[in-house]
Amino acid sequence: MLDDRYFQAVRCLRCNTKVHGFVLAGTREQARITRDIIDRLIRLNVWLEEVIDVQRYRIINRTSGSEIEVVPAEDYSLYGSLSDFVLLDEVCHWPAHAEKVYHAAISGIAKRPHCVCCAISN
Repeated sequence: MLDDRYFQAVRCLRCNTKVHGFVLAGTREQARITRDIIDRLIRLNVWLEEVIDVQRYRIINRTSGSEIEVVPAEDYSLYGSLSDFVLLDEVCHWPAHAEKVYHAAISGIAKRPHCVCCAISN
């Protein structure tokens, strides 16, 4: 079963305005799983497949230039990044060292007045 939260992330790519966002996963393996789920969702919906290109860890709308980067919480390159949305996937299961990445993501969110942050947890 495909989780609705991934569909919501992909919906951001369908808007007419160019948007950029991150899906942060706890580990590199979780980032790969998240990317694979999004890829499957795209392939199951022909209307999305025509417009959206799923790459290794980047999903791009060919028409608008919008993109989602799927990165593990091991990636410290988020400091200073400006995004329109951030999805923190399974944040309660992140390893202890991921706290630095969490703070990097939050620091970027504060710089954008309309940035949306969603933390997925159980």
